[in-house]
Formats: sequence, structure tokens, C-alpha cells
Amino acid sequence: MSRKEFFNSLLEYEKREQNRRRLLSESFLFGEAAMQLWHNKYNEDTVKEALLKAQAILQEAIDVGYENARLYISLANVEAALGNTTSAEITLRKISRATALSWVDVIEQARKFIDDNDMDALIDGFILGIADSSSWNSLGTYSISFLNNDEMGLQLYETGRRLNPKNSIILTNLSRVLIRIGNEESLSLAKKYLHQAAQYSTRNRAFVWWRDVKSQLDNITGRHKPSPIALGPPSFQKPSFKNIQQRFEVLLAGQIDGQERGRLFETIFRDLLKITFGPDVVYGSHLVTVGSERQVDASFKWRNFYYRVEVKWHDRPVGPDKIDIFRTILKTAEVRGIFVSMSGYTNDAIVNAIDLGKDRMILLIDGTEIKSIFQGTNRLELILDRKIDTFQRTGNPYDAIKNKVNNATE
Repeated sequence: MSRKEFFNSLLEYEKREQNRRRLLSESFLFGEAAMQLWHNKYNEDTVKEALLKAQAILQEAIDVGYENARLYISLANVEAALGNTTSAEITLRKISRATALSWVDVIEQARKFIDDNDMDALIDGFILGIADSSSWNSLGTYSISFLNNDEMGLQLYETGRRLNPKNSIILTNLSRVLIRIGNEESLSLAKKYLHQAAQYSTRNRAFVWWRDVKSQLDNITGRHKPSPIALGPPSFQKPSFKNIQQRFEVLLAGQIDGQERGRLFETIFRDLLKITFGPDVVYGSHLVTVGSERQVDASFKWRNFYYRVEVKWHDRPVGPDKIDIFRTILKTAEVRGIFVSMSGYTNDAIVNAIDLGKDRMILLIDGTEIKSIFQGTNRLELILDRKIDTFQRTGNPYDAIKNKVNNATE
């Protein structure tokens, strides 16, 4: 059964089920099924319809008095996917009976009680369901999907695994993050968890997602010796130019592709920003949702201007629609945009950026320019200087620099 068919089966269940309260008690299933459509990038209209339906049922369940952590976390994921991360964080705070806490403090307090094996304090301080491993799986996915925070996601998944070591979904999600970290220790642990996921999923034959993750792991470990270089976010390893250069070379070698390659490239580019402009002026990434598009947003301040960066590594050149979406998140008049595409741009995308540049600077950087930085023939700040100068003189946001910047490494 496909994910869409499963969601449709829930809609049929809603029509047939005469006991409304029973349906509402299981309303988290609607939210989790809708989020599967969102994660797997189904048709935008289909996803939005499913998210809105799930939101309505989840909110109805809460309004009639159901208090369950899995339900609240499911609603928070749906709200964030619909673009309302503020509402999502308010919803997450309600997991705790001490609602004055921030949602991050709420989660950290719950983790502490679990680490201390203080289940009495956990039950007293939180609503029912907080000790359910599925709740922590959803929290981990929220952190990765909407905060772009793999480190937090890893910790939350690990808490869920401790609560239920046989949860094959958590074991699979843990493996995804460990593969992104990419060093020998993390890949070895991912292999162990995937073996366990396969073993325990025999009880739930419908769960087969672990196979795709295992194929990805086999593709990495089967073609080369696992790299001791951490591929994951800078929180796992202090960034240095040599480190991010090595991580970039792994991606160039084709050892990782698809969405994982794109996610890893985003972390590499943020590390490059920190090395170039200093960690004190590079702001943590956050996520802005436009329709069903997820925009990972890195930003930094340089020479009294704020810049927001969108990073892509697709197989084909970026089209004008991606430039349009990026423009919608440049909401503040003083913010400039930088779009980085390893696969370059279509002519229509360049024309669109020129047109939008009449009221907002959106600079375009391509893969050749990025490669030149890691080859040592260019520096990011010199490339930006040249592009800004060209844009201000001609209105052209895409002056392909290649190796025009001389003596970049001196």
C-alpha cells in the first residue's frame, strides 16, 4: 500500500467509524500519514489537503480533551509543514504541565527524567505518551525537518531507542543520521542499527523503509573504505577548511547522491561561511516553508548587510520557479539573497533573477565557482565582491567568475 493509499484508507475509516471518540483517540495516525506525504514530496495540492485534514482532526481531538504526547507532537509537525512554526512550538510546549518553559527546555527536562530513569517525575510533569518511543521518533524528525538540527535529532531518536530498543522505525531514522555523519564509527553503528531494524521489522512486514537506508549504506561502505572525515553538521566536528574540503571531495566523488547529498552540501557551505566571515556573524539555519517547498535558510552579516543563502545540489540546472520561491522568503528590505546551485541555472532562471533584482539583490553562484574555492584558486569573499560590483554596475546577478579572481590564496 502506498503512502497516499494509506492516508485515503484513514479517510474511509473516518467515514465508517461511528464512534467519533475512538477515532479522535487515534488521530495522530492522520498527522503521521500526512507528514509521510509531505516528506516524500507528493503533489503540492494533495499534501496541503492532507495536512489541513490532519490538522482539523488533531485539533478536534485536543479540543474535546484528549491529552497525549504523540497527538500533540503530530499536530506540531503538521503545523510546521503548513508553515506555522510558531504555532508548532507552542503546541510542543503543551507536552509539559509547566507550560512556561520553552519547548526545547520541555524536551530537555523530559530527557533528563528518562536518563535518570525517574519515571514518576516524568509521569507527574508531562502528559501521557511522553514515555512512548514513537513520540520521541516524531520529535527527532521535527528537529531534523524543521530546525535542520541533526545533532538534536540524533539525541531525540536515541532517547526513543532507549525507551524501546526494538522500534525498527527509530533504528532506521537513527541510521539515516549516522550515515550523514559519515565517519567509521557512525557507519559501523548505522550498520548495527539497520541489522536490528531488519530483524525487528519482521513483526511489522509493512515497514520496509530500512531497505532503502541499507542500500545507501552498502553503496558507501561497499565502494570505498569509510572516511574518518565526519560528513555531518559542524556540531559533530569543529570545522576547518581542510575538513570541509575533504567532505566536499567525498560528495564530488559521487559516493552520496539525491537528498542526502543536498543536505550534506548545505552543512558544508554553512561551515564555509563560518570560516570565511566568522562564526559570530553566521546565524544558525532555520526553515521557512513555502507551500510544500522546504527552504533551508543560512544567513550572515557582511559589510553592514544581511545575506540569506539558499543552497541546492540537483542533477539538473535550477529553474525560475526556485528563484521565485527564494524571493518570497527575502521578506526584510535590507536582506540580500545568495542562491548557490552546483548544477547551474537555466536561462529562464537567470532572466528571472535579473528581473527580481530590480528591487532585491539575488546573486547566483554555480558549481564551477564553488569548486574553484575548494581547489584553492578562489575565495568566497572575493567572488562575492566581484558579483556585487557587477550587479551594482550592470544588474547582472550571474557573472560566472570561474577563475577570474587571481591570487586568491595569497
